[in-house]
This record gives sequence, structure tokens and C-alpha cells, in this order.
Amino acid sequence: MAKIILITGSSRGIGKAIAKEAHKEGYTVVIHGRTNSKELQKTHEELIGSLKAFFDVTNKKHTHKAIGKIISQVGKIDVLVNNAGIVQNFIKDISEVDENRAIEEWRTNILGSIHCIQAVIPQMLKRKNGSIINVSSIKGHSNLATMSTFTYAQTKSAVISMTKSLAKTYSP
Repeated sequence: MAKIILITGSSRGIGKAIAKEAHKEGYTVVIHGRTNSKELQKTHEELIGSLKAFFDVTNKKHTHKAIGKIISQVGKIDVLVNNAGIVQNFIKDISEVDENRAIEEWRTNILGSIHCIQAVIPQMLKRKNGSIINVSSIKGHSNLATMSTFTYAQTKSAVISMTKSLAKTYSP
């Protein structure tokens, strides 16, 4: 039986590249987008046999429901790749931070990943098998952070910290 991989934010960019590689390696790929966009549909058509899901990772209830539906359809998720992410604030000075944009970055980049992890981890723990990959950014490392992506870098640093905490707790 093929391994099942769910890649959030996989209708384009890095997520699509991950999906294409996983497809080549024989995984059953579940591609994801916030909406059933043309890009998501195109990626779904390109990856013969893939499944598609669309939900907003910032909405815990919808995320859990959608991932639950995927698990009931295919029986499990072996690998979760938390790739969905956004950058909203491009600034030159801290006084330019737009609070609403910063909150959207936090909701998508951190809470979105948490919602997806919460939805898959019970079945992974029950099976004593599974992998979670959280995509961060070089901006998440303190020596590479810049003012231009000030709030985005914070979220990606948090993803790194979150990943370390999860590994310490769940890897055994």
C-alpha cells in the first residue's frame, strides 16, 4: 500500500515541487490549497492519482473536518508537510508594521501548522508511525532575519522552535 502524504500549500511553488517529487517516489499525494483554485486543479491534473483538498488552515474546525475526511477516505496520513505560509509585511522600519497583516502571518504560518498537526497526530500515535515536516525559512534563523520581513521571520523562527518541541515530545 502506498504511503499517503498531505502537503499543505501545494498548488504552486515549494509545495508543488514537494508534491511532484513525492508523486515520483510513489506516494499517494494529497495536494492542498486554501480554495479550489485553478492552480490547485492544474496540479491535481498533473499528478495522476493525486487527491486534492481545499480548506483554510487558519480555521481549526474546518481543518480538522477536512483532514478527518481525508483520513476516512484513504485510511491514514503517513506524512504531513506543513508548507502553507504567507508573508504580509514588507517594511523598512518597525513603525510600519501592520498589525492585521502580522496577525494573518501568525494565524497561517503557526496556528495553521498546529491545526494540521492536531488533526493528524492522533492516528500517527495510534499506529506508532508517521512523519511531520514543518517548512520554515532561512529568515527564521536569527542571523538571517531582516527588517524587510520582520514579522514573517518571527513566525518562521516560531515554526523552528515548535518543530523542536514536537520532536522532543513525540519522536520516541
